[in-house]
Amino acid sequence: EASELREKLNKCELELENARKANELDLPMFSLSVDH
Repeated sequence: EASELREKLNKCELELENARKANELDLPMFSLSVDH
């Protein structure tokens, strides 16, 4: 059961990362400030 929760957590983290990347594409100025 613990491994199942871990898989769900990893999936959530991946979706969060993808959302963050999509947001950076929408906000070029923001992503530039984050890079430096």
